[in-house]
Amino acid sequence: MTALTVGYGDMYPVTLIGRIDAVLLMHVVPLFILPMVIARLLDQMIVDHDKFSHDEQERIKADLELIKKALNVQMPPR
Repeated sequence: MTALTVGYGDMYPVTLIGRIDAVLLMHVVPLFILPMVIARLLDQMIVDHDKFSHDEQERIKADLELIKKALNVQMPPR
C-alpha cells in the first residue's frame, strides 16, 4: 500500500475504525471524488460552439414534422 500512504508515518490511525476510515478515504478520494471535481471544473471551462439552443432545437423538430407530413411518413407511437 505504499502508493496510498501519506507523510512520514509519524501519525497514523491506531483504532480499527480509524484504520477502516483511512483505507476508505485513501481509495474513495483519488478514485471517485477528485475525478468528479475535475470533470465538473472542465465542464465549466469547455465551451461547445456547436451546441444547439432551445429555439434551434424546436425549429428543427418543427421542420422534421413538416418533412414527415410532406413525405406522408407514418411514425409508430413511442
